[in-house]
This record gives sequence, structure tokens and C-alpha cells, in this order.
Amino acid sequence: MSEYYMARQPILDKEGNLFAFELLYRGIHQPILDDMQATADVLVNTLNISGTDNILGHDIGFVNINRNLLMDESIFLLPKERFVLEILETVLVDHDVIERVKLLKASGFRIALDDVTLTYEYLKNFKDLLDYIDFVKLDLPMMNEKILNTFILYCHQNNIKILAEKVETIEQYNTYHAYGCDYFQGYFFSKPELLHNQRLDPEKFVLLTILKKLQEEDIDGTITIFEQNAAITLQLLRFLNSASFAFRNPIKSIKQAILLLGPKQLRNWILLIAYSNTSHQKQATENPLLYLAQTRSNLMQQLSQFQQDASGNQILPETAALTGLLSLADTLFGVSLSSLLKELSIDESIYMALVNREGDLGQLLTIIESIESDETDKTASYISAIGIEENTFNKAINKAYTLTDQFYADMNRKSNA
Repeated sequence: MSEYYMARQPILDKEGNLFAFELLYRGIHQPILDDMQATADVLVNTLNISGTDNILGHDIGFVNINRNLLMDESIFLLPKERFVLEILETVLVDHDVIERVKLLKASGFRIALDDVTLTYEYLKNFKDLLDYIDFVKLDLPMMNEKILNTFILYCHQNNIKILAEKVETIEQYNTYHAYGCDYFQGYFFSKPELLHNQRLDPEKFVLLTILKKLQEEDIDGTITIFEQNAAITLQLLRFLNSASFAFRNPIKSIKQAILLLGPKQLRNWILLIAYSNTSHQKQATENPLLYLAQTRSNLMQQLSQFQQDASGNQILPETAALTGLLSLADTLFGVSLSSLLKELSIDESIYMALVNREGDLGQLLTIIESIESDETDKTASYISAIGIEENTFNKAINKAYTLTDQFYADMNRKSNA
């Protein structure tokens, strides 16, 4: 488990109401290498780890976009109703950039220009994008007043909202308000608020293996990898919620979650995680909680074949596997299990099993916990109640632990290759 840091700075409207946040990278322990990595890291933390609603509430987020990320297909993973793409002043505008911005605009994204200075060089570079821009962020202290008034008039006539940044004094705020600026951001209102949480980063080889499986159109193989990796599965569930997918039914299995996203979107999501390049914590193989979560998942899957629900139907192994995988989510993420599960739109039967140990899934989880705590009498009582023979039960346990050991041995081998 590693710690991540990011920051958000409020953006206010003319009446002083909160309009949005700019999301910012803060590499306290790990220096960032480039703008794309910084933004990818912020987006992974927001979409997959903390959750969009937890970071933005009901507001929107401005995120910095460099040329590489602008041109990458992963940009379409962002829920367009929640984010404004803030094109950095370092982007060199050419035909490809113009066509890309046109496509993003037509797809429903809102576009902003960052650090607009209105110098000759700046205007020459960005003038061809102005027809597609929703916001301009003006660095007002750097501007000629005559040019500024002309540009503000142009923006008002073309429905471009003006955001005054670096507002540090009441005098600056009053001046920029009089100019006709629509939004305001700066230390006068609030310094960037540091957000601190913990994140689980899947091993790089796991990401590459998933990409390979997707390239081969091996959906079953892709599902198997997710079933064997708690960290990436938890990120996927969080992302599906953050991206505001319209669930017709609560999630009951990893397979359902993967099919809901689809191969193309899943590929882009995996690439976004890879871009963030934040696997700088100790390896997942050294994390006993991840090992335990994976073992629980395998045990639940093995035991489910002997368990039937109240209607006489066999419990789906993939549903049991997801239950086991999520059983330590509160410890892994450091948050309330009940609130996390509600956020992830988990099926009620899984929710009741994890929170209250109720239902058939809850019964299986109780058996597993008695095994972990070496309460042999309780274990014997539990397996007798569900009608599993002791020899069969022991074989299921051995197979589950063998599957976990094989997976982590393979992960170590690939990580050290």
C-alpha cells in the first residue's frame, strides 16, 4: 500500500459560490517526470481511489492536459459532465491538435485554455482553437489593459467564460470583477487543499498481461487475472462508479463489471493506470492483506460449489469470489466497509454478507474466518450445517491455498524477470 497526495483549489463564481475545483498533482515522496504522468496520476486517484464524488462533490474538476494525453484515446474515459480539459500553455497547436479538440468538443467535452497571457506568441499559437473553447484562464497581472479589454469583449461575444487565476488580494478581485470575469481562482480565496489517502497499485506486469489478453480477445483470461488481483479489481469497481455508468442491475461478479465496461474502454482504462506510473510502493507479494484477500476469494469460490441458496440454486462461483475479494476492502482502503460497498454499487447479497455476515455468502465467509482464527470446533460445526464432508472440505481448502500460492509465485517470477 502506498500513500498518494494530490490537491484541489476552489474556483468561485461572481457571487462567491463554489463552481469547480482545479485538481493538482503533489509529488511529495515521488517526483513527477512529466505533465502527462502528473495528470494521469491525479485522474487515477480521483476516478479509482477516492472516487469522483468524494473529491469533487457535486461540482466539476479542471484537469491539466498536455499534448500526449490530449491525443491519447484514454481521454475519452473521463466522464465529460464532471471534468473540464485544461490545455496547457506548452501545447504546440497544429492540424492534429485542432482536429482533436474539434472531436472532443463534438463529443461533449468542455475545453479550457490555461495560463492565457495574450502575448503575440500565445495568440498566434492558440488563435485557431478559440472557436472550440469554453473557458480561458487569464493570468491577468501579466497583461496589457487595452489588449485585455478587447479580448474580454471577444470572449463575451463568443460565449467563452473568463476565469481569473492567481487572484491574491481583495484589490485584484475587485479589479478583475469589474473587467467582467466570470470565475475566480487564487490564494485570496484558498490555497490548494492537500488531499491525502492510500492507494493500491497493481504490478506493472499485471497491467501488461491484461492488455495482452485483451489484444488476443481473451475475455475469460482477462476475467481470471482480475479474479486473482484484489488491487486492480477494487480500482475497477471504484472507476465504474465514478464514471457514472447507468447500472441496470447491481454488480454481482467481476465478469459483469468487465463486460459492463467493454474491451475497448477497459484497455484505455488500463493504459491510464499505466501512465500514472505510481508502482513505487513495496510489491503486492509482500502485502499480507492482499494475499489474505486473494486466499479468501479462492476459498469462497471453492466452497460455493457445495453451497445452495434458499431457492435451491447453486451460488455462482464468481459472486462468491468477488465477496471474498472485497472482504478486506475496508482495511485495504482505510474506509468504512458499508460506505465503500454502497459507493461501488455492489449486489445486496454481497453487501449483507460482508457487513452483517448474513445469507449464504455470509455463512461461507464465517466459515473462512473460523479457519483463519483456527477455531476448529466452530469450523466443524459450520461445515456440518451446510452438509460438506470433512474430506471434501479439506480438499477445497488445499486447492484454494494452492491457487493463491501459484498466482503469487508466478507474479514474483514475472516481476523479477
